[in-house]
Amino acid sequence: MTHLTFYLIRHGQTQLNAERKLQGVMDSALTEKGKRQAAKAGQLIANVKFLKAYSSDSGRVKQTGEIIRKYNRQKFDVTYRSGLREFYFGNLEGSSALKAYWTVIKQHGLRQTYRMHQEPDFLVTLLNNLYNLDQTRQAEDFELLKQRVTEQMKKIILEMADHEGNVLILAHALVLSMLIYLVDATALPKGFLKNGSVSILDYQDGNWSVKSVNIADAKELKID
Repeated sequence: MTHLTFYLIRHGQTQLNAERKLQGVMDSALTEKGKRQAAKAGQLIANVKFLKAYSSDSGRVKQTGEIIRKYNRQKFDVTYRSGLREFYFGNLEGSSALKAYWTVIKQHGLRQTYRMHQEPDFLVTLLNNLYNLDQTRQAEDFELLKQRVTEQMKKIILEMADHEGNVLILAHALVLSMLIYLVDATALPKGFLKNGSVSILDYQDGNWSVKSVNIADAKELKID
């Protein structure tokens, strides 16, 4: 039997996050606030014993993981995967996130944009809109990110077959949102996953469920 509890943690705030710029493959270091967020995440899961950890190989996630490991009482190995990198924004990388959002509003109108934001499939609309804004057509779209994330999780589950325990996934807002969406689209928060937040998914022999989403406070985190 394979029974795994996945702890999903988004990296701490980066300089580009603070500047409200789109950051996918492009990287930037954690801010002081981001380091504190990573430390808080580490404290939240300090007593959780992990069978293994998988991480995006982006610098900001590695930096977050290094801070988290300092707080965990059970030291764990980390495997870095390029497949866990953030959504690729194409020529929008490093550009203003607010400018991109306003462009979408101009295209669809404020009322329709608001409606799209409230729908369970908002992630689909968001990623496809970002793809359409990239004039080079190099950006990923929903289906490409879905395929990449699905392949990564299949590999991880195969590697952890016949194990029972906790697995840590260190990654990015849209990658982790995709994981949650594929299990239960209605569980996604209306806003993005917070920097340093913890979400928990349960997997048992092919069956998935969402246990917690976007937690940044010990009072909200439910650990069995």
